[in-house]
Amino acid sequence: MSDAATIKLSANAARLLGTDQPQVLWEGGVGTGKTFTLCVALRLFCEIFPGIRILLLRQTRISLNNSVLETLETEVLGQGHPACTPLRARNSRASYFWPESKRVVTDAFGTYTYEGKSQIDLGGMDNPDRFMSTQYDVIAFVEATEGFRGAWGKLSTRNRRYYVTRFGRPWSLQIADCNPAGARHWLNLLAEEDLVLDDDVREQLGLTKEQMVGRKAMHRIRTKIQDNPKFWDVEAGTYTDQGAEYMALLARLSPEEQSRLIDSKWVSRTGQVYPSYDHDRHVVNGRLEHRKREWHKWWLVPVGKPMFGTENNFDLDFEERPVSHFVASVDWGFSPDPGVFQIHAMDEAGRAFMVKEWFKTERDLEWWANIIIEQQGLMDIRAIVCDGPPEKVATLNRMLGGKLNDRGKPIAMLANKGPGSIHAGIEMVRYALGDDSAGEPRQRFLTNALQHDPDVNLLKAHAPTSTVGEMDGYVYHERREDSNGPNKPLPVDKDNHGMDALRYLDSYLFSNRHGARSPADTIKNPGTMGAILNKEKQVNAAFKEAMYK
Repeated sequence: MSDAATIKLSANAARLLGTDQPQVLWEGGVGTGKTFTLCVALRLFCEIFPGIRILLLRQTRISLNNSVLETLETEVLGQGHPACTPLRARNSRASYFWPESKRVVTDAFGTYTYEGKSQIDLGGMDNPDRFMSTQYDVIAFVEATEGFRGAWGKLSTRNRRYYVTRFGRPWSLQIADCNPAGARHWLNLLAEEDLVLDDDVREQLGLTKEQMVGRKAMHRIRTKIQDNPKFWDVEAGTYTDQGAEYMALLARLSPEEQSRLIDSKWVSRTGQVYPSYDHDRHVVNGRLEHRKREWHKWWLVPVGKPMFGTENNFDLDFEERPVSHFVASVDWGFSPDPGVFQIHAMDEAGRAFMVKEWFKTERDLEWWANIIIEQQGLMDIRAIVCDGPPEKVATLNRMLGGKLNDRGKPIAMLANKGPGSIHAGIEMVRYALGDDSAGEPRQRFLTNALQHDPDVNLLKAHAPTSTVGEMDGYVYHERREDSNGPNKPLPVDKDNHGMDALRYLDSYLFSNRHGARSPADTIKNPGTMGAILNKEKQVNAAFKEAMYK
């Protein structure tokens, strides 16, 4: 794109550019051109209002690189654009700067002069300290369904620079860009929530009580496939060849996925395996910190804790705590299925935090082994619970140099995959997602656990790119016969590779914690969950209390 003025914008794109609402839910299915249109809008803002300051972010900074920044640089700004110079890797870029310029803008309310260098800052909510002390005119949160309502509210406190005047008053814009998620997601609820203003504020804005009727806390703009000229021929009123191929690909999705990703509807999936999973409780903002001079070398530190004199911008998701040790799990995968390697930090109360994750397609055993060996050299990983076959686990142990854990056993071990193990593992994950006696979940996940850009193959297939991304879509088949007994349902065997790795780990972790060591406490009844887990009274009692009350 060499000239923003040559782009023919859709009606929905014009609504985004011309909205007088301070908060917009820019929603729509896949392939509707949301990201491209958003990037065009940001470029136009920078060029129409020289000196404007914009924040572009996702839940994690690293996830911007191969998604929105690729679109911004290659399709919207183009090679050689001044904002892209000096050339640098996307993961090291903090901002895009426009050359200094001056522009006089006239609208129905007056004439205004803007002069300065426009700027787009890049960020992630996994490290908000860099931008939470800065004021902005526009904030665009890409894939906002990954975020939290509290963080969205905190961001709105930064959206108060008011450098631009539009519609006769100081102007700011906060955009949540996303595909629809579950019906009860906070973004959908916020867009349905009535806006309530004090009378003095309403009158100052020039709004009557009648004009407030139907006005929502967030203005919804719903994009559709017809907004994307790549897939829809406006003049012919039909799909392009690429559009027809793309729609044929999407036709293979489940009915719930089609409702979200094609029809742009906020619908909840039925039959979720982990209905107690709550993104706002189980996914936390934090970081893993190495401290050489303390007794405990590794610490879990919540994001929002004051750093280098910065203010405490967020309510902390958990209290700072030392790490007792680490455990890990592996699901090998290959193309088209991803392999998964998870590292979980254990606190002194036995709670698990997934602190690191690799989620990649087309990687062989040697690649995974090199990652595992590197991480084993950095931290005290006491167990690595692995998917089969046994030969891979034996090879990994040889590559680890035959290291033994604190029980004198090889660090890498084979996950239990006998009859009934899926159901038993699911029960253990459910137990882990529950609260302990202190009221904290036994299993949580750091927002920045993913250690690389989202896998390109998974992005192209519209598949989850992390374990957390699989959670909501992990659902049961309809009831059927299986090896676990008559009419017991199994989860759908799709997009479940992080789920498998989590099941291996929690089965090892929490069954060992609650099961007794003596032979007298071992179940003798084959085929039961106790027999599979080699445990009895403690496990059964915990299940009754946590799952069946």
